[in-house]
Amino acid sequence: MNRDEQQSREDDPKRIENEGQALKGAEAGSDSAAGSAAEVDLSALENGECGEELAGLDDAQDLEELKIRRAKRLKRVAWILVLAVTAGALFGILSGGAFSRWFHAKTQPGAAFVAEGTEPAWDLSPVYSGLEEAEEVLSSLQGEVSLILSRETAADEASLDRIMRTAERLQVYATLMRDADMGNAEAKAFQTSVDTLVNKVTRLSQGASVSESGPSIYELSGAYERIYQSFSHSYGVEFGEDPDLFSDNADRRYKAFRRWVALQEPSAEVFADIYEGKVGFNNYLALTYGETQASEAYLAMDEFTPEAFEQLMSITEQHLALNHRWIALRAALSGLNGPMRFSDLFMDLPQGADEAEAEIGVDQASRYMQQVLSALPDAGQTIVKRAFDEAWIDFYPRADKYEGAYTYGAYESHPYLLLNFTGNSDSLEELAHELGHAVHMTLSAQSQPFDTYYADVAASEWAASVTEILYHEDRVNRAETREDKIAALANYLDFLSSTYFDQMLATEFEIESHRMAQDGEDLSGESLKDLWRSLTAKYMGPAYEITELDGYDWVSYPHLYWDFYMYKYATGIVAGAPLARGLLSGQPGAADSWMRLMTAGGSESGAALMAEAGFDFESEEIYKSFFFHWSELMDELELLMNAS
Repeated sequence: MNRDEQQSREDDPKRIENEGQALKGAEAGSDSAAGSAAEVDLSALENGECGEELAGLDDAQDLEELKIRRAKRLKRVAWILVLAVTAGALFGILSGGAFSRWFHAKTQPGAAFVAEGTEPAWDLSPVYSGLEEAEEVLSSLQGEVSLILSRETAADEASLDRIMRTAERLQVYATLMRDADMGNAEAKAFQTSVDTLVNKVTRLSQGASVSESGPSIYELSGAYERIYQSFSHSYGVEFGEDPDLFSDNADRRYKAFRRWVALQEPSAEVFADIYEGKVGFNNYLALTYGETQASEAYLAMDEFTPEAFEQLMSITEQHLALNHRWIALRAALSGLNGPMRFSDLFMDLPQGADEAEAEIGVDQASRYMQQVLSALPDAGQTIVKRAFDEAWIDFYPRADKYEGAYTYGAYESHPYLLLNFTGNSDSLEELAHELGHAVHMTLSAQSQPFDTYYADVAASEWAASVTEILYHEDRVNRAETREDKIAALANYLDFLSSTYFDQMLATEFEIESHRMAQDGEDLSGESLKDLWRSLTAKYMGPAYEITELDGYDWVSYPHLYWDFYMYKYATGIVAGAPLARGLLSGQPGAADSWMRLMTAGGSESGAALMAEAGFDFESEEIYKSFFFHWSELMDELELLMNAS
């Protein structure tokens, strides 16, 4: 969910939450460009050591050992590289799934939506008392960093740790100030100054001197996303206020979307050029490191084995019929006489009778979320309550406010949640996701030292998936009428589809586009459109009709610049579902597994934590209960829909 509606699709595909991630590694949040930088061993690349290292290899075993050593080195420097991430690419992440979820939340507010005042609702004083204090700290740190960079000797460990903490705090404050009011020129200028400092601090952490004026690998790696974000913000096509986009008449709806697509087509070639540059850069780095595919380097850094990834891709292929079945059910729920089309994807899902008339404000949301998340251990419930009581959350939309949702905070402060709460079910689901990130980040910071307190994306999305699933399970369980149950089941299934299959579609697009570039195929606007259309047909099934409107979704996925990021939404929900249900049922060991995840931070990778909890992604076993429960939900929905 970005500043304009093009960029905003990111949030569906923590919300950021780390999802993606800035200094905390997110939505997340949990929640990004850090991934593209983190896979690079900067010192080796910049000092020309890769060639010497590779030259000493005698056989395949040596190469494998080198990959393992390299992955460990990259993990150690990843916490430094996240400082290079521009704050606009927050985790959230990104919370979850498809653009359609963001579209619902933004354009179809609940009946109780009431715009708040013009001031942000959160209290930033735990970070800095005000902009004046933050500017004083910035000025002092700028002078200190410049002085150290001008010397030949590197900063000592204690000084570097203090500098890194202060830089993180400044970046968090700058981001929150800017996103609370995107039209505030003073906040924008402060953010620019902080970004410049962060680049210097990152260079300092690598032992660089001021005389090394050329761009480093991490700066080059993040350039493509910055170009994408800038172009999308300036030239991306907005949806406008055409009421026919939401017409009850399917043909009128289709024509309105066709007009929108016609406006989008001219910029597609420029977006393709930007993306082709990023793909080419990734492939070049893969060759430099002796990998056959760019994805291998990222999987190694994630500690997600090639066998596990192959199993994930294979099991997704085997269960596409589940998504095909859901699309057919959704078409029936929407009252369509024929197949669903792109212009039908953004129709509202059913709402229960009580929900349609409910006035869901902040107080009600607070009480409801504390009830929904009461299955969490006491430590989690305490943090959820604090988030509401201590003004961690900026709830309502405002003019010039960042249009997405994310969770973000510094090591020495609690996290902050930015929302655009509209009082509908999508807003509540998003709130549940962000609270999952907030609990995770808080407990990680309380339990870990600075250099290992933030978790990787896989762990972050796993944590947020747990609270989001708790929300949906509660909604289904408390539904009393047939209409309420249909609404709850439909929204649950849409969440599962968008968080799993939509993300795997985008992952397959990413893999295939890198292969195309390796094979010398042109990544043009047309070829990328054709690739996305073919994958849409594959994932959506026979109940979905491919039309001239399809094929442009890739343009609006900032996650494509975060390097094989999106599959971790799928792993998060697969591991999150049984953990959430274990908490609900009081299953022995579930609370311990949850606490281990929450407190481990970045001391272990998300993949390692999942394995420790018994989730083996190289086996089919982890998927069985996940897809079985998914089938059960659809069986129940079909029975209710067919009931007279």
